[in-house]
Amino acid sequence: AALGALEAACRRDQVARVDALARSTLEPAAARLLAAATAVLTTLGAPRRQPLAGWLTALSNALESSGAMAALQADAAGVQVIVALRLAEPDTNAATNAATWTAGAAQLVLGLSEFRDWVDGVLEQATFRPAAAFDAAPDVIVTPLAGAMLRPFAATVLPGADDKHLGTPASSVSLLSDAQAAALGVPTAADRRRAETLAFVQLLNAPRLTLLRRRVDGGDPLADSPLIERLSMALAARGTGLAAWHDPRSEIEVVATPIRMSAPSAPALLPARLSASACEALRACPYRFFALNMLKLREDDELEREVEKRDYGTWLHAVLFEFHTTREAPADAFAEVTWLLALAHASQQAQDIVDADFLPFAASFESFAPRYIAWLHLRDADGARWLSGEDEIVLTRDELGGTELRGIIDRIDERRDGAAIELIDYKTGSAAGLKEKVREPLEDTQLAFYAALMRSRTTLPLTARYLALDGTKRLEEVEHKGVEQSAAALLEGLAGDLRRLRAGAGLPALGVGSTCEHCAARGVCRRDHWADDGA
Repeated sequence: AALGALEAACRRDQVARVDALARSTLEPAAARLLAAATAVLTTLGAPRRQPLAGWLTALSNALESSGAMAALQADAAGVQVIVALRLAEPDTNAATNAATWTAGAAQLVLGLSEFRDWVDGVLEQATFRPAAAFDAAPDVIVTPLAGAMLRPFAATVLPGADDKHLGTPASSVSLLSDAQAAALGVPTAADRRRAETLAFVQLLNAPRLTLLRRRVDGGDPLADSPLIERLSMALAARGTGLAAWHDPRSEIEVVATPIRMSAPSAPALLPARLSASACEALRACPYRFFALNMLKLREDDELEREVEKRDYGTWLHAVLFEFHTTREAPADAFAEVTWLLALAHASQQAQDIVDADFLPFAASFESFAPRYIAWLHLRDADGARWLSGEDEIVLTRDELGGTELRGIIDRIDERRDGAAIELIDYKTGSAAGLKEKVREPLEDTQLAFYAALMRSRTTLPLTARYLALDGTKRLEEVEHKGVEQSAAALLEGLAGDLRRLRAGAGLPALGVGSTCEHCAARGVCRRDHWADDGA
């Protein structure tokens, strides 16, 4: 239970490093587990350098203290790990050069990272070999054709008795020609064919022999093996032939049960609050809204040490917000770039992001900072002023039937003349995708959703745009034209959808194209298994 709580906290806070857990709020049992594990690891890594034998003793003690040694000893693979790492003396029969090993382990001095690399190397070279202990002789033995020679099998099955797998001419691709192979005493193609033929003939002595083959291999038809044809001709010359095989299994007719698109109805599960992403899911594919927002199904995020593009985007939002809250007035471009880079470095340290993990994003940000300041100065000259950022707004409307709309707007700007309010959403994706997104304004849910929220705070005209931050030459704005009309249409459509859902309307899986390609609920709707019968 403590381990589960600790892992849940790591996933919740996206913590992938032990030292970053100090910022997380842990349950008492999880905190005690973390303290105990930290004590074991601290003791293990305390010496800077020591002989390999000392490291192995420390590792064995750490495994004992954490309870892992007992688990390893109770597992077949774990026992082999213990032996491979020399944490226990190998069996007398397997012990070779023990004195040499002991002397070398006492003389080889390593640091912690070097010892870790040594452990990695040992385990990388080792292979798990499960114990093959049988109380009785096996009922079935799988062996190559050559391995069946002169063995007393009660019955034999030879699969793949076709012209591609049995008696087929040897491949001509070889480092040696037949003449060279003969000169070196290496089996030639003729020798290999003769050996295969002899092994097949020996197999005919089995009390019962079943020959099986497929009729096609993919789209290629298959014929009998040349050896089978020779056998058939030999039997025909004696007035007999191969007996036909009869399948002893019983046939069962299974009635087809095609899977088709479902449309579940669950008015009692409608969430009391909707975000922009939830509204977008409802509009793009009602079933995705049902799975993710009504059933609240979620995939566990992987705990990766590497910083991903999503993590960089979250970090970048925080840096820009802090920059604007501390920027009282426009200043020299160089000074502002320097200040932005300093805030970025401080934010990285505050979040315990290691330089090595953040290197590609740090290099990207260093080239981004001058472009952002240049774009910001153009905004200043155009009469725009940063008003607020990361602003959470909750909207309640009678026509929504009690459902709240909630969103966090990245940035809100104001014209100095008070003519309009501008909503800006930062995006670390390409500008081309954003342009495609706003090509049909009524299909862009996010900015329309933010405009609907902002309308509850101001009567000034509203404009909205995406800001593509990944441009190599300059930042690019992608405006959602007529966003107020889109916001009104969104609220009207959303109110109608919510009324129908409360009345029991179904939520079919209507998503197509990219909506399905990147959908976390795709496996739940079984779209890939729908019957293609036109029903």
